[in-house]
Amino acid sequence: MILLYTKNMIVAQAIMYLSNSMGMNNIYHFKDRNIFLMCSVIFDQAIKIIDVIDRYSYSDAGWLAGTLDKRKIKKTHYIAQKSRFYHHDIRKDVIVDVQELTKLLAKLKRQKPLTITEAIERKLPPTYFDFVIEDALKPEKKGCTQTMREYTSYIGIKYRVRQKLNIKNRIQYEILLGLIREDINKFAV
Repeated sequence: MILLYTKNMIVAQAIMYLSNSMGMNNIYHFKDRNIFLMCSVIFDQAIKIIDVIDRYSYSDAGWLAGTLDKRKIKKTHYIAQKSRFYHHDIRKDVIVDVQELTKLLAKLKRQKPLTITEAIERKLPPTYFDFVIEDALKPEKKGCTQTMREYTSYIGIKYRVRQKLNIKNRIQYEILLGLIREDINKFAV
């Protein structure tokens, strides 16, 4: 899973148009924020399609997506031309690869819960503590979850967006996105 944040409004609009018109329904868009969650396969596809729109034409992008609905593709291409966001590499907009994040959390939950001081001393990025796998934590390890929440609160994050997603293995990952819009870029890893 890839968490993507882009400051480029045109790129954000392009991704939304693409997800709506190309059947890319595996993209979750956090409303009122240019934040997208998608699997790595869809992310790779989005890169290719945006690149095609960028360099060639909306019809080529439609062909690549395997869709006959070219109206939204055309609109996306028009927006791309108008804004001149040519050669925009959305790889640079990625905040974190969620799969790598879950590996880190798996290590954390096997250890003793970290105190806020220990977390700061280890210089763990705030982003890591915005994702908590509630169901994967055993009852006696709930302190680890609480520590993560305290840490996000400690660093001044004020807002959270909660959305439960069903991943392929049906483990529900509760995503605690505590990212202030103005500060989100400095949290990128």
